[in-house]
Amino acid sequence: MITGHIGVAFGARAMRSTASLGWLLVATVAPDIVDFIAGFSGICNPGGLYSHAFPAVAIVALAVGAASGWQARNSTTAFLAMGLVFLHLPLDYITGLKYLWPGSPIVGLYIYRWPALDFVVEVPMVVAGWWILRRSGNAPKWAASVVTIVLLIAIQASLNITQQFVTRRTKPNGCSVASQLPEQNVVPHLYTAKHHVLSVV
Repeated sequence: MITGHIGVAFGARAMRSTASLGWLLVATVAPDIVDFIAGFSGICNPGGLYSHAFPAVAIVALAVGAASGWQARNSTTAFLAMGLVFLHLPLDYITGLKYLWPGSPIVGLYIYRWPALDFVVEVPMVVAGWWILRRSGNAPKWAASVVTIVLLIAIQASLNITQQFVTRRTKPNGCSVASQLPEQNVVPHLYTAKHHVLSVV
């Protein structure tokens, strides 16, 4: 999941106007930030084991919740941020492949195999979140701007085009073992595997 996460953060901010939108945006992509740091540091993080699986995601949620609550001086921001970190997981099970916990199978619908389908799933999510926030009347001007949603849709389209014609990997991978991905011509299903080393969003 890419821009769909941002749509969820927008929706959460619309429900709680006192929350810091900046921290909610950080929280909604926090496991992916950990992924990027691991990848650029050369640390192997197969299937999001150290960023998306339990108990790692709980540690990320607590860290983001504590940091956001302290910086924003706002308990609403802290609790919403923690919730968004956890909500990151079920969304990623739709688009990618992840471990649930150490030693578990890798699971997910993995619709990244079909970039056009991913676009159709994610764009309505980010548009809905942006629209709800815009209609709430308490959105920051930059977030409610039409330019913002156009830019987000363009980013999503660019990433999907990249997945289609360049590579299906959108994150740096610190693993030395080559990724083994399901074939792209199979019907969408809940894919499970125990021995695949992956770096999929």
